[in-house]
Amino acid sequence: MTESIRKSEKFKIGRSKTPESLGFFPSEESLLSCTEYQLKQIYIQKIAYFKEAGLYSLTFILSDNIRSPPKKSYKQEPTEAYTLPEGHHMSQLLFGLDANPQLVSVQISADQKMIHEIKGTNGKFEDSQIIKLANNEHIVSANVEVKKKRWEAQTVQFIIFTL
Repeated sequence: MTESIRKSEKFKIGRSKTPESLGFFPSEESLLSCTEYQLKQIYIQKIAYFKEAGLYSLTFILSDNIRSPPKKSYKQEPTEAYTLPEGHHMSQLLFGLDANPQLVSVQISADQKMIHEIKGTNGKFEDSQIIKLANNEHIVSANVEVKKKRWEAQTVQFIIFTL
């Protein structure tokens, strides 16, 4: 299956220059041992967060309740979550950043149109990081680097499965 999975670029969504990497969840090694059928069953179900002026404690919850990053990675656990609708192909994630840069918005697109925006009370962004997925691609793992014992996600990188 190595030819059908790849890492995305690393998206900077915070201001720390020394984030802590907790690794991919599920791990790259476990994904390499999956069959094509098993990889088709892994996808992002929810995006969890803690909301104030910005978005904090950003957490991706994949099928089988696999969390990236895992519980207790942040000082404050996520308090809210958006559940992605079933039957739609997630085609894009846009991470909106303010001038600090700090994450203030996540826009989720499915089937090439925005279906939901998660935003802090300061939802205005000046810059963005975007991951686009082709119709035959979906995310099977995420690595969210955090500022140790804090609330903010600093970078995010994905493993993408291509059918």
